[in-house]
Amino acid sequence: MPLNNTSTVSNTTPVSLPPSTGSSSSPSSSSPFVPSSTNNSPSSSSSVVLPPSTTIANRKSSTSSISSSSTTTTTLTTKPSRLHCGWLQINKLYTPYVSPSATNHHLYKLPVSLLSFYHLLKTSSNESNDSKDSLVPFEQTTVTSQEIELINELCVKQSIQPFNVDTKLIELSTFYRYCSANMIFVKELPLNEPKASICKDWASIVQITGGICRLRNITTLHEQTVPFIGNNLLKNFILSSQCLLTASLSKPTPAELEFLQLILFFSNMSINLRNAQLIDIESVRKEYNVDLILLFNDKFPLNVLNYQEQGTKKLFFQTIFKNYL
Repeated sequence: MPLNNTSTVSNTTPVSLPPSTGSSSSPSSSSPFVPSSTNNSPSSSSSVVLPPSTTIANRKSSTSSISSSSTTTTTLTTKPSRLHCGWLQINKLYTPYVSPSATNHHLYKLPVSLLSFYHLLKTSSNESNDSKDSLVPFEQTTVTSQEIELINELCVKQSIQPFNVDTKLIELSTFYRYCSANMIFVKELPLNEPKASICKDWASIVQITGGICRLRNITTLHEQTVPFIGNNLLKNFILSSQCLLTASLSKPTPAELEFLQLILFFSNMSINLRNAQLIDIESVRKEYNVDLILLFNDKFPLNVLNYQEQGTKKLFFQTIFKNYL
């Protein structure tokens, strides 16, 4: 697929914060392959070939906006469960997903065969060619009839060969632990024409300096988690008019918006970025204590998971302790 000339994102100023807490398959012209417009992206000369299947379903679809962190999914309502599905961009490819939750991104399930084809999963050193399961020695499940129905319906609408009925799936949270890429870029795509919203500069986006901070209001002691880029915070908190008079406010660039969406996705945070603004950290320090929680790097997805799990456990034990007082 020919590449268009695109600009490379310039490095942002590092934040100044105090310390705190191979396959030989023939290529397919309609395969979920995303070309990269930068030189530091993984190289691949072949397009992905999806396994055939005969299960096809027709369901309604909807669209979503790139400027919002909210996502668009298809829902299949049945008596035993409620499933959601959609498209994800993971580095240079895009893939269908299915999930029991439309909001908890960590529960999204992806086809193992597609991730393995593009070498995004680490494989066992003593893998056997006689067993398909030996290629992925970690948690995986076989698709249910509902899951394959939704996944193949998405594929058919994009003229992509459907998956087999015995396709294996892996949760996104598990994928983070076994991903072989140096950096992971994940973006939720709209159901209608997902390829139109693909970020070709993903390899530059993941080089931006940023992450998440903890803000604690000096007066009320209220705490919240806020994404940051360089020396600026995403302004989704209240500041006095006096503080805003001297603050430096700016509108995020398209590349910064992509990065913010990446941080929000990994963090399972829902913030509308339609009218997003960035504000300098020094101005915010007048009314908030600002502490760095996590800096975006190759371990960021797992670090966010661990951080959230620790917070959940802490809240659980605090509740138990309070009940026994």
